[in-house]
Amino acid sequence: MYRLSILAALLAGAAMAAAQNKEQSPRPGGPDKPAAVKPVENGDKKPVPSPATPKPKPPENTPATKVAPAVAPKVPAAPKVAPAVAPMAPAAPKAAPAVAPKAPATAAAKPTENVVVPPNKGESKTIQLFDGKTLNGWTGYSDLWSVKNGAIVARNDKPLKFSTYLLTKDQYTDFRITFASKLVESEMHSGISFWGEVRPSVSKDPKADRTEHTYAGHLVMFPSGYGMYDLFGRNGLPVDGAPARKVGKQHDWNDVEVLAQGNRVRVAVNGKAVVDWYDPEPKRIKAGPIGLQLHSNNVPQEILFKGLVIETFPKENKLITVK
Repeated sequence: MYRLSILAALLAGAAMAAAQNKEQSPRPGGPDKPAAVKPVENGDKKPVPSPATPKPKPPENTPATKVAPAVAPKVPAAPKVAPAVAPMAPAAPKAAPAVAPKAPATAAAKPTENVVVPPNKGESKTIQLFDGKTLNGWTGYSDLWSVKNGAIVARNDKPLKFSTYLLTKDQYTDFRITFASKLVESEMHSGISFWGEVRPSVSKDPKADRTEHTYAGHLVMFPSGYGMYDLFGRNGLPVDGAPARKVGKQHDWNDVEVLAQGNRVRVAVNGKAVVDWYDPEPKRIKAGPIGLQLHSNNVPQEILFKGLVIETFPKENKLITVK
């Protein structure tokens, strides 16, 4: 109703305005010119528009029928399907890492003591290594080796840094050597070397250190430290020197026999067998010169040798001086 009242008022106002305009208009054919229309000066105010004729509206009590939007019927959501996942197999038990079982520590291979190398075969000869007068067939330092009263004399008055040797010029493998030896001065042992080589290189300066006749190989020691030694190799060898000390003489002549065959070494002192030993490392054995030792020492020493007969590839497989 309120809206209808407003509409009626607007219509009435419009009719009155039309009537006024008709009265002010010049009569048709009159002398007066129509008055110019002067714009209304209203400052910043906008001209008032003519009231628009409102569109008729349906009565308030007649509600407009609402049309439902064309919406497609809602399709019910499909039930959720579990993803196609293969059933998980139970976790396999953790396998121990593939590690090879730890082998027990292997002890260093020890040479066996029962290695037996038979005697080598060759021509059996008996050779007089010392003629009783000269050092023919031998080599060594001339100021340390000499001949006196039918014996070879080894003597040093100055300190010796390295042991030195009087060496045969020939080489031997299987042999028997017999000789006599006497320690005259000092308590240091001497010896006879074999199955090795001359090795000057044990010193950086062979001439200054006098190693031009130094030996590397096997050594049978006498007197004092009876036993055996591996020069510049294994050092002391497992040979008991007690039997030799029982029969040896410290500052007198001792008769010595050394029998070397295959890898076997036998020694007799003053007619008594004192050593019978097999080298468990036969690869160390090789043909080499025979050497007489003058041991390294800081004090003067003197050793005598005489006899010195060698038999190559002995005919008899035994010590011949044993009584």
